[in-house]
Amino acid sequence: MKYQFKPDLKVNETNVLITAQTKNHEVNEIERALEKIQKEEQTVTVTAHQAVYRIHYNEIVFVDVWGDYTTIHLLDRKFKIHQPLRKIEEQLQDERFVRGSRSLILNLDFVEKFRSSFSGTYLAEMANHQEVAISRRYWKKVKERVFQK
Repeated sequence: MKYQFKPDLKVNETNVLITAQTKNHEVNEIERALEKIQKEEQTVTVTAHQAVYRIHYNEIVFVDVWGDYTTIHLLDRKFKIHQPLRKIEEQLQDERFVRGSRSLILNLDFVEKFRSSFSGTYLAEMANHQEVAISRRYWKKVKERVFQK
């Protein structure tokens, strides 16, 4: 494999061109690596504790709402903000995020396991050791997204 860097002052963003005879295993690996880099760059911006934070998508475990407050849960901390869940959902335009109920958005990358509950809902055990309830109404969509990944 060969690679080269070619500076171009006319472009506004970095462009990557992969040239090969066929789309082979090596090309697929390069594409996966580039997708991973792109995902790591995506952020959501929130105002909390009288400051503005940029939170990377790959840090968000789940987002839930209770009353007038939305909480963004990370592995080691959380941000409680006064913003509707739909506003956060609009910023989280990525295939790893899925609505789990009217008050919950899950990051599928952090789901450890699912189990059914006696009431017909499902529980998701998250990587931060918290369990969140997925409503029956949203379970079908969650399940489709899990098996699509």
